[in-house]
Amino acid sequence: MSAQALTDVLTKMYKLHQSLFEVATRKTEIVKKSDIEALSSIMKEENKHVMAINQLEEERKQIVAKMMSGHPIQGNEPTLTECIETLPNEERNSLLTIKDKLANKVNELKKLNLLNQELIYSSLQFVNLSLDLIMPKQPESLNYNKPQVKGQTGTKNRSMFDSKA
Repeated sequence: MSAQALTDVLTKMYKLHQSLFEVATRKTEIVKKSDIEALSSIMKEENKHVMAINQLEEERKQIVAKMMSGHPIQGNEPTLTECIETLPNEERNSLLTIKDKLANKVNELKKLNLLNQELIYSSLQFVNLSLDLIMPKQPESLNYNKPQVKGQTGTKNRSMFDSKA
């Protein structure tokens, strides 16, 4: 396997992550507007991107494994960094560039997803507060109930005074 195949896969992964970032940006606006139908639609679009990225990740793993087949590795699976270190300078530089771009885009996407998660959590808190204001929880009973003591089920009720009239 050549470094060109790896570069192609990483470039495709970068483009998919860039597209996913744009989808996540739109998702932020949708969450702010509280548009449930649009949110459902955009989540389907996100899932398609994630599935495509997972397929490319599997392809990347296979390429790296083939490229590293004759080299020693430090773990169960060879890493992209280990693979890049075995390449000549020209190929190494181009792969390092695309790897860094991809890593930066993934970090941006993580930050945006964290923001979206916080916005959704805030929306849920607001909904729960609104529901509590509309329909407050009612206590189980407004009357006093004698507390049940364990081990005293089935005993006779006796009065405090043992008197005969």
